[in-house]
Amino acid sequence: MDRIVVTTNSPIPDTGGLDSDLRGYAAGVARDISGPDGLAVPRLAMALSQSGAIGADARDRFIDERRRQIQQMLDRAATRGENPPAALDILDHLLAPLYIRILFGMGPLTPGYIDSLVDRLLATSRPKSV
Repeated sequence: MDRIVVTTNSPIPDTGGLDSDLRGYAAGVARDISGPDGLAVPRLAMALSQSGAIGADARDRFIDERRRQIQQMLDRAATRGENPPAALDILDHLLAPLYIRILFGMGPLTPGYIDSLVDRLLATSRPKSV
């Protein structure tokens, strides 16, 4: 797994707004994990985790590259004056539900479902009014 796989198969969108970037990103992830190769990347990451120091290093490089790309998306949003969530919130509120649904065969990842995940993520990252 190298940088090319991450960036060419699932590029991080840069649409000019966090809302549309997150929707595009989530739709791309949903498309990738619902496709014929489905969960190949997470399965490979899990296998690498079990294959000693060299495998763990390869897994960490893959994860670090994706984290760096997501952080760039969030940094762009902050620069535009938007209130982006933390990178870990993207994992918790966007990626985890998508992967769980695919892993357990819990129905298709519809555009409406993806939008609801992004809506909840953005709602949790907005300051609460007093």
